[in-house]
Parts: sequence; C-alpha cells; structure tokens
Amino acid sequence: MNNEGFPEEFQLDEVQIKIADFMRGQSIPNFSTIWAQTENNEEYFQTISTFSLSMVSSLKDGVNEMVKVLGMSPCENSHQVADNATKHVLFLSGQFVELGGIPVLARVRMRFSPQQGAGMELTVRSLNQILSDALANIIFS
Repeated sequence: MNNEGFPEEFQLDEVQIKIADFMRGQSIPNFSTIWAQTENNEEYFQTISTFSLSMVSSLKDGVNEMVKVLGMSPCENSHQVADNATKHVLFLSGQFVELGGIPVLARVRMRFSPQQGAGMELTVRSLNQILSDALANIIFS
C-alpha cells in the first residue's frame, strides 16, 4: 500500500484581500463628541491625506465609494447627501478586527465639481499609527 496518496491538482481562484475586509463597521450616535475627545488625546494617532476621485459623478457616489473602500459605517446620518450638494462631510466609524478590534474614526471632507469630480480630505484616527497611515492612504494603494 502506498502512503503517499494520489497526485491531485486543483484550480485556485484568484482572491483579492483588502484592508476593508478586516474592518467591522460600527455606527456610533455621538460621533462628533467622540471625534472632539480624540482630537488632543495622545493615545490616538491621526493621519490626513487629500486626493480626488474623478470617476464619481456626484457627492452621493463619493460617499458610497468611501464607505465601500474603508469598510466603515456612516455616523450621524452623514451618508445622506442633498442631490445638488457641492460640499459634504462624511463621518465613519469601525473596528479593525485583525488587531483585536482597534476602534477607528474617519472624517471625509468632500467638494464636488462636474469637471473635476470629488476632491477629498480624509482624516483617520486610531490607536495604531500604522493602521491610521494605511487607512488614510488607502486610495493610493
């Protein structure tokens, strides 16, 4: 009897894992209060990046894209955008489960023009500097 078994081959599907796959959205009702409390808190690391999304056709599309890319939950109904809005602020919250459930807060300030798309400033705060940096620069990775 042969203990080595039988030669087998399996087709493997290509899988793409994103940082958002490790994020659990967590909507918090008092985002503004918690955001203010973390502003000068030395335990929280903050990273800011600016970028543009030329492929979006409205601020609503920009909000949906940021929620999807970051994997976080909108807070304080900030995912609701007026139809003809040219400026908006999105508040997001979540827990990064890979590092033991680290809380993460994000604020996305947006401007929109039909010619240029959505210009955004993403500010991320968490208890881990590497995580804050990675999330703030997620559009560039």
